[in-house]
Amino acid sequence: MTENIEEDNHRERSRGDGESGGCCSWKFCWWNPPQEALVSEFFNESSLHGLKYIGQPKRHITERIFWFLAFVIGVVAASILIYAMVLRYENTPVVVSFQSEEQLIETIPFPAVTFCNINQFSRKKVKELERVASLPTHEDYEMAKRNLSLVGSFCQSQKSFAQNSDFAYNRGDPKILDYSNYDKIQKNMMDFLVDNTVPCDEMMRLCMFEGSTLSECSTMFEPVVTEFGKCCTFNMLPLPLLLKNPSNEGKKNASILNNPALGTRLTWDDEEIALWSMWNYDKGFILPPPNYHDPQPGDIYLPIRQHGPGKAYGFSVLLDPMTEDYYCPMSDGQGILFTLHTAVELPNVKEFPSVIDSNKEVYVKIFPELTFADDDIRDLKSEKRQCYFGKEKKLKLFAPYTRENCMDDCVADYIAQECRCAFFYMPRDEGVKVCNTDVESEDGECVQEIRGAMRALKNKLCGHCLALCEDIEYRFETTTVTLQNATQLWHDMGPIHKDQLPEWADHKVSIVHIFFGTPAVVAKLRKRLYGITDLIANTGGILGLCLGFSVLSAAEVVYFVLVRALWKYCNRSRRYGCCRRSRKQRPASASASIMLQQQIEAAPIFQFPASFNQASSQ
Repeated sequence: MTENIEEDNHRERSRGDGESGGCCSWKFCWWNPPQEALVSEFFNESSLHGLKYIGQPKRHITERIFWFLAFVIGVVAASILIYAMVLRYENTPVVVSFQSEEQLIETIPFPAVTFCNINQFSRKKVKELERVASLPTHEDYEMAKRNLSLVGSFCQSQKSFAQNSDFAYNRGDPKILDYSNYDKIQKNMMDFLVDNTVPCDEMMRLCMFEGSTLSECSTMFEPVVTEFGKCCTFNMLPLPLLLKNPSNEGKKNASILNNPALGTRLTWDDEEIALWSMWNYDKGFILPPPNYHDPQPGDIYLPIRQHGPGKAYGFSVLLDPMTEDYYCPMSDGQGILFTLHTAVELPNVKEFPSVIDSNKEVYVKIFPELTFADDDIRDLKSEKRQCYFGKEKKLKLFAPYTRENCMDDCVADYIAQECRCAFFYMPRDEGVKVCNTDVESEDGECVQEIRGAMRALKNKLCGHCLALCEDIEYRFETTTVTLQNATQLWHDMGPIHKDQLPEWADHKVSIVHIFFGTPAVVAKLRKRLYGITDLIANTGGILGLCLGFSVLSAAEVVYFVLVRALWKYCNRSRRYGCCRRSRKQRPASASASIMLQQQIEAAPIFQFPASFNQASSQ
């Protein structure tokens, strides 16, 4: 029996030696890695998918190669997916979605509304200037010559389509022109336009807001000088709060009214400026002034808000284009241009106008678009979130930051550097002169050249002008109908007017109704595409999908690399006393196991007494 046992043991050792040595000596068959190795233990015990099939004994080499390739493909796929996700997180960390709650229009500021007459100068006034300028002995002779020169310069710089095509050549061309001392008289362009163009109270004849008729439109409209000329605006931040004066920046009690771009004719009421100053637009346009939700009798809050949807709560105005008194219209048509914009921006009527035709009734239905921002995007760089918060970006010429104000600021600064001057309607430092509007002058040629270049370079030069993170835009649609006969409308007067026929009763007037067309809007929301929690969850999902990886899988790697490896080292170490055993305490060898088995087999078998067996059977 001993010989048989030794033969079996020898055969087992021979088979183990052959398998541990790799494949069979004459063909590609089996390979068993040493199971006591740390790598084999990790492969067999790891929770990662596929590794146990690589380390299990008696697996064919082709099976091991298959699972090895499958695991590598899983690692590569997970790496590609995680890299794409991280790249998206870095490049576009902000996404725009929609809020879950609606925003009532009562909380949304009414837009600023700006009207500009296509005709800037009254023919009667220009003819009077020509008459006085032809009389050298007249006391106003010099002033008439100066104003007539400004009229001619302004009309020539604002050519219509027909005039640019060399038609209507003499329209708006005064008979007497004097361009001497032009730099001096250009400084008065702002005051000249305010004094000599069509007054706001003559263009806006009747006004109404939320069903209440206002006695004078001048109480609601303020003149503002734009590239198009003088216009009249309603519900806009006063220019002293809108514009900066770089010369006075940093000086104590420096009034913005000292800005030379404002001229001397524009005035603002201190009470109105105080009311506008209560509006903290830097923290969001819809944030109302203090005590707005608990008003007291007589309280006025700016900007104006519409307290209900529809025409009955909106703004209505009667416009008189005075087509019979046209001198040098800025367009080839007749009527009035208008635009809607936020209260903290200057109107850009020339580039983005809408037209109100004569003798029409126009309904302008507004649909505001709000954009809010989560606080968690504030720690991102502006280049990453592609927007600025209210006071994050400072402008040189404008107090509030908006994209349009930034573009105007950028263009004005570029023209000041290239042409050493500024447009008459733009804010400027005291040391910067006004550009000559004469197209044949040096300034005029430089400005025309810069304007042509800016069309191609504007986005490049002003690429830093990003949108506001919390912004508001006003989309609108218009519906137009023809007015009834003027005799039926304005000649049929009630007891208030009695027989006092208004002077504009026979003019080609128009009526405009501007109102919010919806009771509430769903605002957009800028927020992080991935937060830290989302990034970890998505990474874990990809690793779990491709490899079956989890936090405990990482703990397994740490365990086998550090803890398990340390204990194996301690058990095998003879140089240090860390877990070392003496030779007598080592486990028995294979021969000792065989001797123990022989002794067990040779031991006598214990038998119970016969009487015990009989008793148990009964």
